[in-house]
Amino acid sequence: MSRKQRILVIDDDPSLVKMIGLILHRAGYEVAAAESGVEGLNKLTELKPDLVILDRMMPLMDGLEVVRRIRANPATAQLPIMMLSALGRVDDKVDGFQAGVDDYVAKPVEPKELMARTRALLIRSQYSRPPAAKTVAIVGAKGGVGTTSVALNLAMALAKQEKAVALVELKGYGGDVRYHLKLKGGQDLGPLLELDASQIKRPEIERRLIHHSSGLHLLLAPQYGGERRLTVGHIEAVLDVLTSRMSYVILDVPPLVGNGIRRALELSDQILLVTEPETLSVTCALDQVERMKEWGVFDRLNVVIVSRGPSASWLNRVEVENRLGMGGGEAQAAARWEPRALEVGVRLRQGVAGVIPPGPELFHESVRNGVPIILIEPSAPAARALFDLAEWLVEGDQPAPKKETESVKYIIT
Repeated sequence: MSRKQRILVIDDDPSLVKMIGLILHRAGYEVAAAESGVEGLNKLTELKPDLVILDRMMPLMDGLEVVRRIRANPATAQLPIMMLSALGRVDDKVDGFQAGVDDYVAKPVEPKELMARTRALLIRSQYSRPPAAKTVAIVGAKGGVGTTSVALNLAMALAKQEKAVALVELKGYGGDVRYHLKLKGGQDLGPLLELDASQIKRPEIERRLIHHSSGLHLLLAPQYGGERRLTVGHIEAVLDVLTSRMSYVILDVPPLVGNGIRRALELSDQILLVTEPETLSVTCALDQVERMKEWGVFDRLNVVIVSRGPSASWLNRVEVENRLGMGGGEAQAAARWEPRALEVGVRLRQGVAGVIPPGPELFHESVRNGVPIILIEPSAPAARALFDLAEWLVEGDQPAPKKETESVKYIIT
């Protein structure tokens, strides 16, 4: 359930922006708008679009200058750009290509042509640049449900597949990963929090990463709280660097409070909500679900159930899904877990992505020895379930079939 591709439209004509936005939205894209070149440049860092469509003739800063500035910034130098302009002479197009546009389209343009050129640019850009990491946020329904254990073992399972994986504790202080791995002292997020977010560059983050013997990269929370807090800017800076060099970034996320955590979930491709299969935990999970709906990230949410021991009062998978508003009945639940589903590339519906069976002795041994359970006893049911969850992340995120959109009759002028 990766986010939709995002397109930034920069034009000083509101009616044209609205028209282009409608066409792109109907085709399944997320659309943002800016009314000037200056506003567009300011939104680039915040929005991280996959494509920019901009007009050439705009007040204060024309489209050619906007393109030059985008190309001059290393963070946006490879961003695909389409220029729409009423200036359609050969010399005008040459000026655009020399400034750095990838495509130059003369107005008026029909919607079908606009969509064809848009798709072509987006596909071409995917081949010309390395894919960004998939970011997975692990959130606990409440304290003590095993959020950190799931995050750590899931990250390790992905690393065992020879993926470049980073595990990040998005907490101002007091993370638990160091205790799970018996790490003493060493680097953590602390010094980064003393910096303004604009000062955080790749070298600063590289210095704080711990390279574990398993191949996993760790960015740990400070052991003790300081005066500086983990802000939206800090989170964006960390993820911007790590997603450019990793295959997966796993986030161990605290309770859903504050703009920083909201931003982390907005930047995540997948959110896994960890809960126990009992009434109190599921009730707390429902509170988290409602918060995610408010934040607009519910569509990328799935659930992981951690069973700590056998109990006649435990809720089953379908009951948990129904209580969280994801239920579809026994028949749909059974179909969702058909083993062939992943093989044939079927997108799995939202719901429970994994169930971790009881393994109390194994988990205690893991903490006592500082070794994740998937490394201690890979064949154990709990470890196998975590490997299956990692496989689900790798193989189960198939793109859904595109629906045919209704044709748009008007022409962009």
